[in-house]
This record gives sequence, structure tokens and C-alpha cells, in this order.
Amino acid sequence: MAVRGGYGTTAILGPTDLYRVKGPKLVSGASDITALLLWLENHAPEASPLMGPMAIPDFGEKRLNEPLFERILKAFLKGEELFIPLPYTTVIQEGAPLQGRALPACLTLLSLSLGTAFEPDTRGRVLFLEDVHETPARILRLLEHLRNAKKLEGIGGVVFSPQQGLPSREILPHLRSFFFDAPFTVLYGTPFGHTFPRQYIPFGFRVHRLSSRRLALEGRFGEKR
Repeated sequence: MAVRGGYGTTAILGPTDLYRVKGPKLVSGASDITALLLWLENHAPEASPLMGPMAIPDFGEKRLNEPLFERILKAFLKGEELFIPLPYTTVIQEGAPLQGRALPACLTLLSLSLGTAFEPDTRGRVLFLEDVHETPARILRLLEHLRNAKKLEGIGGVVFSPQQGLPSREILPHLRSFFFDAPFTVLYGTPFGHTFPRQYIPFGFRVHRLSSRRLALEGRFGEKR
């Protein structure tokens, strides 16, 4: 488990043999730790990256989603199937049904991954995107960068988390404009990443849309992603 997120994670992600991960490992973190989680997704098939709790913000500041984390640990240790219901509030674009496996990321770090050893293959994935204290212009610039790099082609949908410091009324019109002709579904309102209280998003879990306001993640840690 990461102690906290923070600048500098990308500086240690050089050669692909930097970390030799053997055997099942649950690796939890968020924010700048996104870079490490994406690296593990690419180069450590036995690892199970989790956009999840960190020691200082979740335990030290008593913000842990304790029931969910206990369920995650139990499922990981016992090799059991795990079902995680998720809320959302707004449909930004109604396209093809959400279909694919979850790929959670801080938007800034996902954009910075392009051309690096931790750049993910986004095809067939449902992107769970979040960030903190960014302006609408900055968010749109990051999304444009992903689109120009063809990282939004062939994806199974996008789910946004609300962002600290940016009211929904300020960002939703911009997201609707950006995704107005997207062939995939785009949703907004699932709390994860920097938002509290927050959900924890395992990499590679299958995404289901349960109803007009509910999603679910389903999977087993260690499954081939």
C-alpha cells in the first residue's frame, strides 16, 4: 500500500525490470501512484493493481471506506469473486452499452503515460477518470491529448468521478460538448480517486450497468486481464 500519492512516482519508473513482482500481490494507491499501477498492469501480470486506499489519507485521516476494503481484502486472500456496486448521477453521453474491464486512472497521469513504459492499452477498457483541483480548460486539454493519441478509440466507455474544487455545474457542459458524438457511453458521478467518501476500483474487473443510476464491478483478483 502506498503511504500517500505525490509528485515523483514517474521518476522511478524506468527500466521494465525495475520491479520484479512474483506471486499474487495486491497493490493499492491513487493520485500519482496511478503511474505505478499502470506500470504493474503492463509488466507484472501476477500483481493486482487497485485504485484504492493509502496509509496517510485513508487510515491516518480516518477516511477509509472500511466495509469495502475489508471485502476487497477477503476476496483477494481467498480468491473469491467480488461484486462492487457503484453509484453515478449523470449520463453525459448515451452511446453503446458500457462493456469492458475497468481501467481507473488520474487523468493527468494517464495523459503523461503516453510514450512511456506505463502507457496502457485502452482498447476494450472502460476508463474510470478522475483528477483534483483542475480547471475545465485543463481537463479538456488532457482529454484532447488522449483523443489525438487515439486512446479513446475502441474503448468500452468512460466514467468520471466528481472533482474536488470543481463544481459539477462548471464541468458538465464542457464534458457534454467534448463527448457529444462519442459512440460509447459516458457517465459522471462515481466517487473514487481524490473524492471522499470514495469507492475503490480494481483494475480489470468487468463493468456492468445495473440501472439508470447504478453500476457494478465484478471479477476475481488474478484473473487474466
